Amino acid sequence: MKNSVLVILALAVTLGLGCSRDDAEKAAATARESADAAAEAARETADAAIDVAAQAGDAAETAAADAVEAMEGAADDAGKAVKEASAGMAADAVAACRSLAEKGAWEQALAVCEKAHELLPDDLGIEHALQQAQAAAK
Repeated sequence: MKNSVLVILALAVTLGLGCSRDDAEKAAATARESADAAAEAARETADAAIDVAAQAGDAAETAAADAVEAMEGAADDAGKAVKEASAGMAADAVAACRSLAEKGAWEQALAVCEKAHELLPDDLGIEHALQQAQAAAK
């Protein structure tokens, strides 16, 4: 009887170990599948992050190009405004110089004719008015 109990116990232990080994193999397979699924999810997440980063880089480049274009446009507009203002000042200075010269108000004409001559150095009428204003100022 002792021998049969020992045999039964040996069979029970052997069967118990066999089931445990199968369970362990199933658990290991499940763990491998879970690890593989997690690795795939991580790869997909990394790929998505790379795509988002690329899109952000493209958006930043586009924004920078737009900003440069806007700055260049603003600089062009400012240059045009300065030219228009200068042209307006030149026209005002020339008109004032000529008007004062016609009146013979040489003392008042000196500063205005100097400015007009700076703006239009090749205008002989302004140069003549300037010379007369300079002579009168002496």
